Amino acid sequence: MDLELRDKVAIVTGGNRGIGKAIAWQLAKEGVDVALIARDRAALETAATEIARATNRGVKGFVADTGDDAAVKTGVAQALGEFGRVDILVNCAAAVGGQGKPPTLAEITNEPFFADMNVKVLGYLRTIREVAPHMAAHGGGRIINISGLAALHTGSTIGSIRNVGVAALTKNLADDLRRPESRWSAYTRVVRAPKRPTSSSNGKPGRRASPLMRSNVGWPEPISHSE
Repeated sequence: MDLELRDKVAIVTGGNRGIGKAIAWQLAKEGVDVALIARDRAALETAATEIARATNRGVKGFVADTGDDAAVKTGVAQALGEFGRVDILVNCAAAVGGQGKPPTLAEITNEPFFADMNVKVLGYLRTIREVAPHMAAHGGGRIINISGLAALHTGSTIGSIRNVGVAALTKNLADDLRRPESRWSAYTRVVRAPKRPTSSSNGKPGRRASPLMRSNVGWPEPISHSE
């Protein structure tokens, strides 16, 4: 199926490995030129080379920490300097979750909480702030914010907060960018991580997480306006 993406330009944060790299690869297969933004220069160069060789598209890595305002400004500016525009933004950069037992209420401290929010929620916002004006100048764009299943279930307090925060950010973004003269789409995508035991932060084996959201309330619909 032709998704009509040929010759578009995308920025993918966290695009040097994992879900971000997989998304970048699929975009390039659809004919998209891709700017990868991440912190690890070696992994960026490896990913960009692999994808470019396999797809014959322009793919280049730009080193930037999405937890830092200045770094995001520089990374996006470099990507725009290389490709000239951006049509698609995929926010995927985040600390990997679910690798150990989540902390209990008594174990949660400010530092890991704010570190998670700074990269996955505020980091997404930083990139959007830099990219949206350039998209608007070309009539709109597509913004995809990758969330996680912790947005839908309890079991990880920090994980749930950061992923629900991504959904709230996207819905507010959709309302903020809505213009009758332009075409925008803003999505939150919940990505399923590899299956792991269902124990929660209280450590009780086999305890299943409770639903956090029982409906699609808060999950934004795509914006679509005049062509």
